[in-house]
Amino acid sequence: MENSIFPILAYEESKDETMDNGTGFFINSKGYFITAGHVVNNGKWKYFANINDELYPIKEIYIEYLDQTIQKAPIFKDLFIGKVEYSPSVSNICIFSDTIEIDDFCLACGFTSRNLLPQINKLLTFEELLEDDNLVSKDTSNKVKSKHKEFKFYEIELKYYKSFIYRAFNGDIQYFENGLTVDMKNINFAGMSGGPLLKEGTVRGMIIARDNCISGKYIMSKLNELSIEYNK
Repeated sequence: MENSIFPILAYEESKDETMDNGTGFFINSKGYFITAGHVVNNGKWKYFANINDELYPIKEIYIEYLDQTIQKAPIFKDLFIGKVEYSPSVSNICIFSDTIEIDDFCLACGFTSRNLLPQINKLLTFEELLEDDNLVSKDTSNKVKSKHKEFKFYEIELKYYKSFIYRAFNGDIQYFENGLTVDMKNINFAGMSGGPLLKEGTVRGMIIARDNCISGKYIMSKLNELSIEYNK
């Protein structure tokens, strides 16, 4: 998994500050990647992929995003497709699959601030992931810690498929058809937005909020619509 999943940083020029902002993951060997739209939606900031502690400017290829207060069913708009001038090997890209079942267990992956993470029973170690996830190269000495964040894996349960339940700030409940509902109780997922939801080494969704993911099936349909290659 070396270099397939990486933290995304935001640079605010007026304050000369760099901030942790989310997670991204490569989908092909040409430098294309996926993250959540809200991770890179501030037009006043510059965004970078942090790969091996080097910063690569992010180029926008496609974005669909609405503020959470104005999201309307049936499509939840929070998807970003970007590109950086970095070419991961084919073994270091994330592979999509649309096969998934409710009550199944997946891995929520992302870069989360170390001082925010609770030590809970379902926190997976990197060694445990090596045993279960064929995305990880066995011969790598992965830098799973960046200067700003730490790479974490949580085993979570998929609760609903094709039924993306979202409670708006005004209390309204809406149902979206392009997502997954998962159980992320007791997980402080700050910084994991845009990270992949993995099962048996393949991407089944993308994390956007507590208990919610955009489905891998929807992301694949958007990539096909835009004629963007993935899985190679």
